Amino acid sequence: MQLLARIRTFLARHPAVYWLLVSALLVPLAASVHAKIRGLDQARHSWGETRTVWVATGAIAVGDRVTVTRRELPAAAVPADAVTASPEGRTAVQRITTGEQVTVADVGDGLVDALPDGWLGVAVPITSATVPLRPGDHVTVYGAGTMLADDALVLDVTAASVALAIPAAQTAAVGEAARLQVAVLALRRP
Repeated sequence: MQLLARIRTFLARHPAVYWLLVSALLVPLAASVHAKIRGLDQARHSWGETRTVWVATGAIAVGDRVTVTRRELPAAAVPADAVTASPEGRTAVQRITTGEQVTVADVGDGLVDALPDGWLGVAVPITSATVPLRPGDHVTVYGAGTMLADDALVLDVTAASVALAIPAAQTAAVGEAARLQVAVLALRRP
């Protein structure tokens, strides 16, 4: 304890020595921080050219409106089909995860763009027995005890109906069951 007391007394009487010691500790620290920043700048320059991309701000389901934020990324990390103009407000035609770069294949201009090739859209009335659904869910459609469509895709849900994408060959049977209001939708795993 006496040694510490002597050191404190000495430093109190000689403030120049105190500040010299502080400087001796800060100079290497500042040099280290500067070297790290320089290394980061060099790494950033090694990426080469950057491009503007649009990144999803949250998880987006099929049929939902796209919400994005603008980011600058190295050109090497940007897919060739990344959208070049803001897709804000367009319709998602497939699921987009939070932070994912939005590509041309991810967005469309409405529910028609969300239809897979060879599929048609059918509206099925909502009954009290319908499970809560959201765009992007996969359902099996039953009518009068018979399976009518094994893997239909929910495009949109309103208070009165569910818009489904269904393979063209199964559309007539599902449409008839919807017209007769006997269609039952069973939620399934994709």
